Amino acid sequence: MRIGILGAGSIGLLFASYLGKQFDVTLFPRRHEQMDLINEKGVTIETLDSTFTTRVRATLDKNEFNKQELIIIAVKQYHLENIQADITNIHNEIPLLFLQNGKSHLKLINHLEHESIIVGSIEHGALKINETTVVHNGIGLTKLAPYRGEINRISPLLNWHCEYF
Repeated sequence: MRIGILGAGSIGLLFASYLGKQFDVTLFPRRHEQMDLINEKGVTIETLDSTFTTRVRATLDKNEFNKQELIIIAVKQYHLENIQADITNIHNEIPLLFLQNGKSHLKLINHLEHESIIVGSIEHGALKINETTVVHNGIGLTKLAPYRGEINRISPLLNWHCEYF
């Protein structure tokens, strides 16, 4: 499964590193400098008992959105307005997974025409150390629920298990 992640903050990096162990992950950061570092070094996760690096691809090329089989939107709610046009240009058949705190992003979701929209709640603790490294300091769950459409569109992700994640 090809998974694109919009946002390379603590949650975007956390998801990219773990999901990149099993899936073809492309990160979409905001800045060229971070893109270069991720492509050069990969994404590193530090946990209580280990450190590991996962190779993922990073790009600023928005044409790559439509080559994905799932887009995870991992930006803060207050940044959603800045990327609303990008989200709208993603093909409607590509499922979207929103990972934001609160619920004000539901206003945006209501205006989207995508067939499958999923919302998530994250119980993990993550702290971004630098452009490529995140500390996974709180092991928890990620809960997903369909907002619109069928959640089984992302069944490879739902059937995957990874320790700590």
